[in-house]
Amino acid sequence: MTDRLFVAAFPPDAIVDDLEALISPRRGLTYPWRWSPPQNWHLTLAFLGDTPEDRQPRLLDALADVAATATPFTLELAGGHAIPSPNNARVLTLTATQGSAQATHLAARLRSACSQAGVPPDGKRFFAHLTLARSRNPASAHQLLPFLDTIPPLTWDVRDITLVASTLTRGASTYQDVRTFPLTG
Repeated sequence: MTDRLFVAAFPPDAIVDDLEALISPRRGLTYPWRWSPPQNWHLTLAFLGDTPEDRQPRLLDALADVAATATPFTLELAGGHAIPSPNNARVLTLTATQGSAQATHLAARLRSACSQAGVPPDGKRFFAHLTLARSRNPASAHQLLPFLDTIPPLTWDVRDITLVASTLTRGASTYQDVRTFPLTG
């Protein structure tokens, strides 16, 4: 058996609630954009994909080792961003305006540890962001980017990381926490 895994930092409930209050009036009104459910909002640090169960004990040990030496940091997300571009976007995000260097460093350490544990990450370049919406086909993001830019900065202290199992469904993916590791360095 395999699990589809990723390592993430989740914003606290108060941040999620505030952001959802701003986004909820737009849900269903912005075709072709499908807004992610609030419980799925996170900062992906390492996407591991399908991971055999027999590799997971080494992976858990590797993540614990990194967390034990990683220092908590403040992350601020603000400003809309369209991936890959505003004209042909598939993903809408908020980007890190503070804490990006710390998140990048933590992501690099986690990705290296995962590889050494026999679970290499996807290899995509790390970009500190929180995904808000997706489109199945490339679409213009020009109407939504000004709205995203009005969202007040979201700031929280990243004090832990979580290994998450993701199950793809017709709608949004469902997530199950495998284990959370406090950053205690």
